[in-house]
Amino acid sequence: MGSKSSKKGKRLKSSKKYYEAEPVKKEIKVEPAKKIEDEVEPVGKAEGDEFIERDEEVEPAVEHEEPMPVAESGRKGFIGRVRGFKPLQRMMDSRNSYINRLGNYLAYLWQYRTVVKTSVDKEFKGRFKYTALGYGWHVLNPLSQIIIYYVIFTVIFGRDIPNYWLYISSGMFGFVFCQTCITGGSGAIVGNAKMVTKLAFARETLVITKVITNLITLSISYVLLIIIMAFSGIGPTINILYLPIIIVLMAVFSTGLAFMFSALVVYFRDLQNAIGIVMGCMMFAIPVIYLASTRSSPLMEFLWSINPLYYYVECIHNVMYWGTAPDEMFILIGSVAAMITFVVGLYVFKRLEKGFAERL
Repeated sequence: MGSKSSKKGKRLKSSKKYYEAEPVKKEIKVEPAKKIEDEVEPVGKAEGDEFIERDEEVEPAVEHEEPMPVAESGRKGFIGRVRGFKPLQRMMDSRNSYINRLGNYLAYLWQYRTVVKTSVDKEFKGRFKYTALGYGWHVLNPLSQIIIYYVIFTVIFGRDIPNYWLYISSGMFGFVFCQTCITGGSGAIVGNAKMVTKLAFARETLVITKVITNLITLSISYVLLIIIMAFSGIGPTINILYLPIIIVLMAVFSTGLAFMFSALVVYFRDLQNAIGIVMGCMMFAIPVIYLASTRSSPLMEFLWSINPLYYYVECIHNVMYWGTAPDEMFILIGSVAAMITFVVGLYVFKRLEKGFAERL
């Protein structure tokens, strides 16, 4: 064995002496770029061995239009500088976002218009469903109130004030509308607890239904009152056209309070009874059954100034009883109060809506 191994070693040394491996350098061949057309397979459908090609229309490339140069006039330059002012730009963006949110919310409510229509129809018919007169009670109720006001406040107590029944009727109808919307709307969620907990829908429709139903009743009352005025010779003036505007402001104001109280009553049930008491006292706190000039005092004027119902009732008195246009400042204050109340009431309603199912 030893002799064989020595012979192999001599042969290796003789053939190659201590071979040292050199590093192998690999040449990287860069192939020319292939055309994209060669790699892209034609679009088509293979049927057997044949291939059917399909021509596709290639849309032409759209050339981007260069922005129009801004005129060097003072007006254009000022607009350009305003658009570049970051705080004002943020304000404009936030305004657009709020407008978009409002539009989306109104579109969301519009989806439930059928629910509101059905609920209003059901409630309006259900009040006198099993009575003999039926819808006639919607006319007899305001007519009976007008007769009572005439007998008590004109024949017995109010002989010194001409047409005192008209003064009380016009103001009382508007006040009762707000009172009914606020007190009835405050219990809209609690009164429909099963519907709120078991169905997924816009809960606002329950409050809106109450307001629309009372709005129909109010419209019937004022139409009847205007007809009686025309037959009695008192005759409404052209300023009666302000009445729909005042009614809309009252409806918006009442809806805002109904939104807020309906959500709060879910958490504080005693609030509903307190609202009824406060609204009952409110009738004597504003000039509904008495003239404002006969009870004028610094304290009463202060209480009237902080109560939006005072502005609405006085505007109705001006239009219906005095035959004059309502005070512009009263309309302005009433509009601002209605918008603020509606926004705040809806905000409170949406914030507390998440806990309705747990509380009910």
